[in-house]
Amino acid sequence: MEEQQSVLHKIRPYLGDKAFYRQVAAIALPISMQSLITIGVNMMDTIMLGSLGEIALSASSLANQFINIFHICCMGMGMGASVLTSRFWGMQDKDSLRKAVTIMLRLCFSIGLIFTLATIITPEGLMRIYTTDGAIITAGAGYFRWSIPCYWLLGFSLTCTIVLRSVGQVTLPLISSIAAFFINIFFNYTFIFGKFGAPAMGVEGAALGTLISRVFEFAFICGYFFFVDKKIGYRVKHLFMKCGDLVKDYLRISIPVLVSDALLAFGNSAVAMVMGRIGASFVSANAITMVTQQLSTVFIQGISNASSIITGHTLGKGEYDRAQKQGVPCSSASWRAGSSSPSAARSSAPTTSTPRPRPSPGS
Repeated sequence: MEEQQSVLHKIRPYLGDKAFYRQVAAIALPISMQSLITIGVNMMDTIMLGSLGEIALSASSLANQFINIFHICCMGMGMGASVLTSRFWGMQDKDSLRKAVTIMLRLCFSIGLIFTLATIITPEGLMRIYTTDGAIITAGAGYFRWSIPCYWLLGFSLTCTIVLRSVGQVTLPLISSIAAFFINIFFNYTFIFGKFGAPAMGVEGAALGTLISRVFEFAFICGYFFFVDKKIGYRVKHLFMKCGDLVKDYLRISIPVLVSDALLAFGNSAVAMVMGRIGASFVSANAITMVTQQLSTVFIQGISNASSIITGHTLGKGEYDRAQKQGVPCSSASWRAGSSSPSAARSSAPTTSTPRPRPSPGS
């Protein structure tokens, strides 16, 4: 009995306590809810465009494959920066934290410029990467033209959101996502189908609705981040601050994350290229199944984000042994969430029955 108690005493620090799990839940749940809302937007877009036919849904889906490369790269830049910002927040070194944010935003601007120029110069060429169908290329090029401002709007709002999360501010991004969800649905419905006196724009209407919601997100998140927030205290003038002493550390931490996420984005695009050459029906089916796949990773992302933020704060305080012990319950929680994901995906996927072959005449 004493031996069992001794073993339990040794492993207890690695199991976490109620306060730790409450801390994880307080960060993970809002992040997971925000991801669910994003998936909800994608699902509503799929339903609305699906009602217009395979060409419209395929054009939007393939155009978004290119935009998603930038989206995932921004997540890599933001998550790489959050490793530093959460640690600097734990140290209460706000000057270094602001330098990390400045490097992140400059990098985001530079990569966003590349994507913006590519979309301005050759929208049809970008669509030809994914498909050879002329109707889909034409519709997708129209979608791209409305999406040109979205790169910087998405990039800055997403990276600033990740930084706000890294210092424990998770409620504000959730509120922004809820509001953007309803704005996106309203304007998509208005411009896709031509309601309330607006022209029926089809695929381009979906792009316009998304653009309006991006403008709102940018104004809400970046307006707060640059002009209101007092925790970090980052202002527009800090975009021009000297931060050369931190570039090496930022690149050392962020580049592996950015490369890893970029490989994921290019892998998804490779699948889309194959689907696009098979036919519009396959692209449409893939667009629908992607929503289910995203749904299965919601809670994994929430827990992993919460884990990195909490351990970053702990490391910043210099409590290295405690940070190492926190990794065990975080890994365990992620494993449990990952184990339940296939069941969630299967329960949310549509079920179809295989039709029985008809008997041939005369048989």
